[in-house]
Amino acid sequence: MSDSPTSIPAIPEPPSPEEEVEAFISHWQSISKTGTLPRLADYLDHASPRSQPDIAIADVNPDGTVKVRLYGTRRVKIFGSEWTGRDPFDNFSPAAAKAGMQVTLTALRHPCGATAIFHFENKGAGELPAYSTILPLETDTPDALTFIHHLKFCEDLGEDDEPLRTLRFDELRFIDIGAGVPEVLPE
Repeated sequence: MSDSPTSIPAIPEPPSPEEEVEAFISHWQSISKTGTLPRLADYLDHASPRSQPDIAIADVNPDGTVKVRLYGTRRVKIFGSEWTGRDPFDNFSPAAAKAGMQVTLTALRHPCGATAIFHFENKGAGELPAYSTILPLETDTPDALTFIHHLKFCEDLGEDDEPLRTLRFDELRFIDIGAGVPEVLPE
């Protein structure tokens, strides 16, 4: 028997929101691709348990409608409802919805990813900033453009925090996924 005290391993610090975003992008990049983009089925077969609760997958249909295919469990908890089958831009102010749709279409058609800071109206007070990242996916749905959206709040939400809708976004940057990035930001 040893007389030395048993050491307890240190509990690692949880990853920062920035590290969570980088992990999401790295995971997307690690999925096998037949062309520039991973297929939705391949993404779902290799979903990251770390980021899956924070994602939504949606289609932009040829008629311009956007419908959520899958809505992560943490998002349901944070926003208080399931958004599968709904238009995610319904949760945006009119100006943010228009700008968000322009960025989404630019990223999907190029193709590239995009990241920005979303500012949510807070039921408690003030605004709640969150890292927003979209990356395109290939599907078998004819003429639809599909994307995966990762959302991570910049700080842990408090008891009185309740994000209501996206007011605006800033710090937009496109992510080169092998096809370059657009030279001009959408107006």
